[in-house]
Amino acid sequence: MKILYALLIMVPITLVLRFAGIGGHTAVFVASAFALVPLAALLGRATEEVAIYTGPKIGALLNATLGNSAELIITIIALREGLVEVVKASIAGSIIGNILVVLGLSLLLGGLKNGTQRFDAKAAGTNATMMLLAVAALTVPAVFALGSEEHRPSATDIEHLSDGVAIVLIVIYGLYLLFTLRSTTPEEEEWSHHGESTMKLPLAIGLLLGSTLAVVVMSETLVGALEPTAASWGLTELFV
Repeated sequence: MKILYALLIMVPITLVLRFAGIGGHTAVFVASAFALVPLAALLGRATEEVAIYTGPKIGALLNATLGNSAELIITIIALREGLVEVVKASIAGSIIGNILVVLGLSLLLGGLKNGTQRFDAKAAGTNATMMLLAVAALTVPAVFALGSEEHRPSATDIEHLSDGVAIVLIVIYGLYLLFTLRSTTPEEEEWSHHGESTMKLPLAIGLLLGSTLAVVVMSETLVGALEPTAASWGLTELFV
């Protein structure tokens, strides 16, 4: 972890490269990419520290919401720059990575360390339902877009459909949060044994805000250097 945090030196280096115009877009892109790695880890740690003070429900909400904030920030900035294909690839990669890599490693390593793992059936069922709804929602616009030209809706209609699906997903997520906050889980009884925070709450909140701000700056720098870097490497934006 110390080696990971040592990469924080890339944050000032990136700023120097960006504003001094040293090394070109490629150097800025590579430096900002390396800078985002420890910042994402720092953001995750700050979230965990704050979560210890808030209890299991709010803590889980913070981890679920802010755990992907670095990726979300990059996506928002990329959309603002008109890099729609990059955002699509990022979302697809995130879904595949979380469902296959993260979940697979968690099950494998957890099983090796703890043997048989047990999960709360209610929480697991709720999460499975949410995943199925998300898959169905992502599939609907794609089905219409892949139809024959004679029966395919116009691009505007598909865009409106996508907007509607996005709104429905946000509403469902809000209802899911409401359900989670109101329900009682066995973990609440064990929260007192969860562990103690290694930093005070004001420091944890300050670290959370500071790392988020740094992620915003580095993400903006990364996205700004994406197109010229992809062109100089002979790669498509989708691949990068």
